[in-house]
Amino acid sequence: MNKWFSETFLPSVFDRAGTDKSMWLSRKQTSICVDNMEKHTVMQAQFQGDYTRHNYYTAEWNGRKIDLQYSKLNGCGTITFSMTKEEAEESRKAYQAEREAEKIERRENLKANKPERIAMHVEKESAKVDHIKEEIADLYKELSNTDDKELIEDINDDISFAEQRLNEAQKELNFWVA
Repeated sequence: MNKWFSETFLPSVFDRAGTDKSMWLSRKQTSICVDNMEKHTVMQAQFQGDYTRHNYYTAEWNGRKIDLQYSKLNGCGTITFSMTKEEAEESRKAYQAEREAEKIERRENLKANKPERIAMHVEKESAKVDHIKEEIADLYKELSNTDDKELIEDINDDISFAEQRLNEAQKELNFWVA
């Protein structure tokens, strides 16, 4: 990848394209990308057993993956820039926060409009918590009745997993009680 391509061309295309959406490039822009990106060829199945060759190009720039799909018919291509790891993590956190806010809003709507449904959720989550607590107690009994090292390790793994499920169930119960 030459310096002009990575310091001038790609930033200008990225400014217009953004992340995770394709943008059509002109023949000239596509030609520049083809000359500076890594070529990959795949065979694609067509009708009645025929195959055609498809070329696509990839590169990595500033922590982003770049994908260029190339058309032999018109010489143009579409380019896509991925998010950086930091942007993807930030996007994931924003998505989770949005989902949590929606969940809280639904709970508040239920409290206002159908309070009996809240009681149903609390009862269901309480039963789940009680069931997991019983499961953990049974695992501890089983653990105290054995000397088999391999079985002890398996039971400890089961206990850890059950405690994790218990914490999740208690969070869900607390959510509905709040």
